[in-house]
Amino acid sequence: MEHPLGSHQDGHAFLHNGDLYYSPNSSRKFPVPQEIYIRNSSFKPASDHYADYTQTSWLSTGLSYLAFVPSTPIFSGPFSCLQDSEFCVSQLSNKRFGLSLRPLDRWRKLEEQLLTLVTFFQERDHPKLVICPPLPSSLGFLESNFSYTVTLEQIRRSRDWFLLWIAVAAFLMARKEDPSSSSPPP
Repeated sequence: MEHPLGSHQDGHAFLHNGDLYYSPNSSRKFPVPQEIYIRNSSFKPASDHYADYTQTSWLSTGLSYLAFVPSTPIFSGPFSCLQDSEFCVSQLSNKRFGLSLRPLDRWRKLEEQLLTLVTFFQERDHPKLVICPPLPSSLGFLESNFSYTVTLEQIRRSRDWFLLWIAVAAFLMARKEDPSSSSPPP
């Protein structure tokens, strides 16, 4: 008789303090930590850094997409506008600094496209499947400042936050491609 979740001969399950952990696509054995930290759903955009989301951690269902966050991002294709060489800080007419107009428009459009894609998949296939991170614009790439350094930091943090949204989109698309993912996991 086939397993209700499909064929997972290469999967791995283990029991730890009464909780069952299971990976259907990894048979790799690893030492189980004494304390298991499960990332909660609270994002702290002002203090979190991209690297915080590339570390291996136990994920709740709503944050499963964090497994799709690349440890070494490559900004190419539709994401090439996020490369360091593609954005620059400009001094605006009001003596403030901000993201240059061309990258600003491209980032705004990319954020809108990612939000539209994620919303589409969530509403159509998996409502409430993921806990979305704050939008990259909430970290300040739309804002201008009197400080060049503050502006550059806001731009970099916003750029890094795009990676979380790309991970959300990739996760939802991967679930859509998997016929066994027609309903959210328990």
